[in-house]
Amino acid sequence: MNFGERLRILRDTKGLTGEEFGKMVGAAKQTVSNWENNKRAPSKETMVKIAELYNTSVDYLLCNTDIRNEREVIETIKKILIEKGFTDRPEELEEIREFLAGAMDLYNLRKNKKS
Repeated sequence: MNFGERLRILRDTKGLTGEEFGKMVGAAKQTVSNWENNKRAPSKETMVKIAELYNTSVDYLLCNTDIRNEREVIETIKKILIEKGFTDRPEELEEIREFLAGAMDLYNLRKNKKS
């Protein structure tokens, strides 16, 4: 996956044409096409506009992460933890942080073996 592919997918999820999307971020239809075909990249300012439009991060747009919306992930985790009876006591939060850090280490090891 690259920036252009990710941008096209996001644009398609909103059902926008290249021209419609371009108007929303201040770019011509051809410019959007160049972005989606990885011939050019938007400015930093435009990248921020795109991220805001899709409620995501610039890191997600640039494929530095697959987490589209970090806040949604955090809220989902909080909801699950509350349902399981966890509280926000410091010792429980530290235990959860250590567990999640270990889980991420295992995930990254597995991901790197597949590469």
